[in-house]
Amino acid sequence: MTKQSGRAEAVRFLSSLRGQYIMGQALYTAIETLKAVPEPYTEHSNIGDMEYLQDEVFPMFKELKGAEDEARNQT
Repeated sequence: MTKQSGRAEAVRFLSSLRGQYIMGQALYTAIETLKAVPEPYTEHSNIGDMEYLQDEVFPMFKELKGAEDEARNQT
């Protein structure tokens, strides 16, 4: 497999539902981790950019996580 064909395959995967879910999970986890960093070391612009990508391009994991948390709180 060439580097170019490997990249094309990765982009196809990213476009799939599974790829969207995995990227959303990665962003969710990274955002939570970065938010836990104490001031003055908190990288607010990186968090904001990640939240933008999560909300606009990869919302699936966050939405499912929210529904799961809501269901858990109702029991």
